[in-house]
Amino acid sequence: PQRYLVLLQNNTELRPTGGFIGSVALLDVADGAITKLEVPGGGSYDYQGQLKMRVISPEPLHIVNPAWYLQDANWWPDFPTSAKKIMWFYEKSGGPTVDGVLTMTPDVVVALLKQTGPVEMKEPYNIVITSDNFLEQVQAPVPEHSDRPKQMIADLLPLVLNRVFQETNTDRLALLGVFETALQEKHMLFYFPDREQEDRITRLGWGGELKTTDGDYLSVVDTNIGGGKTDGVIDETIEHRSIINADGTVDDTVTIKRTHFGSSEDPLTGTRNVDYVRVYVPKGSTLTSVEGFERIDPKRFQAPEEGYVPDETVQQIEGDAIIDEKTGTRIGEEFGKTVFANWIGVAPGETAIATLTYRLPFTVKAQRTLFSAKPAKYSILFQKQPGAKTRQLVSSIFYPKENILRWLSPDDSAMTTKTAENILTTADLATDKLIGIVLDAK
Repeated sequence: PQRYLVLLQNNTELRPTGGFIGSVALLDVADGAITKLEVPGGGSYDYQGQLKMRVISPEPLHIVNPAWYLQDANWWPDFPTSAKKIMWFYEKSGGPTVDGVLTMTPDVVVALLKQTGPVEMKEPYNIVITSDNFLEQVQAPVPEHSDRPKQMIADLLPLVLNRVFQETNTDRLALLGVFETALQEKHMLFYFPDREQEDRITRLGWGGELKTTDGDYLSVVDTNIGGGKTDGVIDETIEHRSIINADGTVDDTVTIKRTHFGSSEDPLTGTRNVDYVRVYVPKGSTLTSVEGFERIDPKRFQAPEEGYVPDETVQQIEGDAIIDEKTGTRIGEEFGKTVFANWIGVAPGETAIATLTYRLPFTVKAQRTLFSAKPAKYSILFQKQPGAKTRQLVSSIFYPKENILRWLSPDDSAMTTKTAENILTTADLATDKLIGIVLDAK
């Protein structure tokens, strides 16, 4: 018998591991079958009043709450780290010890409903839930002061799972395809405290950890703080430009463009999106310029009440960060990366653009002598944020005119254009992307 904590993360309110933790479920499994499913009608907020520890939330969250609770515990994009913190909050809030944590976004439920067909919900709802109306129905406003805002999810989830796991007329192969896509695109993540199980999940690529690489690396992580359910109507383009200089130094520029397509008249999408964005790059990278980020009025940050104490995990991970006074950019080291963090705000119908330029901590230089040649290798891993959608990647790699491009991967004409001294890649960032080149000196 195993017991798992399931987090339903709403990616229309994007958070580092996939979305805001609106609903949770406790899932018991034995002999390969679900034996019990508990979904609190109050969602993650049911545990807020039961938390025995009084800890201060990470500083950016002070815009909404300086006290830290389960619903905001998925703070770091490294899922094993966030999952351990989530388990800590869950147990300190009266929950039982669990054997693992599973996350999913609404995209998974929508895809399952497309396979299982509509689900009828009788009293007190008298509605039929389909893949087309699911998100609208579960995000619909609930009566003010309701103590069970997630009751519909609590009632719906068992019905959907019953269709998935018990009915024989469902296309099993198509359902496997749903889960395969969800895992590849990080709409589902797993964490297990058991080392053997966790290693297996990591090898499969389902663990959501920040990946280690010897080359260049980029992960842009958006965190919606008090910006409503607006990430579902925001298109984001990440423009990456890497310039390999003649002396081997490498300068990267990352431009983040966010366009808000929400309507100011819509209560869900008409809110101004407030994004605390973190840009993870190779450890030791040096920031050289910053443009376009927003300064948040210090008065918006609430002070913790007396008796609340700093969280040890936050101090361990983020305690050595510094703030660039000129730009307000936070600079630190986390999970073996250098991280630059700042704010991007965008209102309905508008576009916000912010840019960072930094120098990498290593060189890329091809060499040739009379008797030998030493090629230069450059690669970059673009790691997708779990739960993120409608993200476009545009990457340009410029190399010196003294070099010749000998090898490129992926050499895909549908997404890559090769010109003299430049490789341009355009792709939908639905999954991680790796680009690699080998240069020879002329």
